[in-house]
Amino acid sequence: MFPDFGRIPAAPVEPADPLLDAIGAYRASLADYNANAPEGDAADAYAEQTYGPPMTGIEEWEAPATTHRSALEALRLAVDENEGCATNPMVAPLLAAVVAYLEGQS
Repeated sequence: MFPDFGRIPAAPVEPADPLLDAIGAYRASLADYNANAPEGDAADAYAEQTYGPPMTGIEEWEAPATTHRSALEALRLAVDENEGCATNPMVAPLLAAVVAYLEGQS
């Protein structure tokens, strides 16, 4: 006898999360750049081929995060980027406070 497939629950499908995808593409392409970038003038061209397009996409982002996970990843990326080029001493502790709160909500 065959099982009644009508009673087997479907696997949950995660909703599309374009911000999370954009952040993932940026992180992956930045890792590629950091691992493989040539020396000298060619490094700028390689940056434009790797992390440049995903970075531009995030810089031009206007939509809100659609999930808790993407909001948290956006803050984590802001924390990481702020470490490299902090402009205001208040930014790092504020970002860290929000990340810690959201991590506690997970």
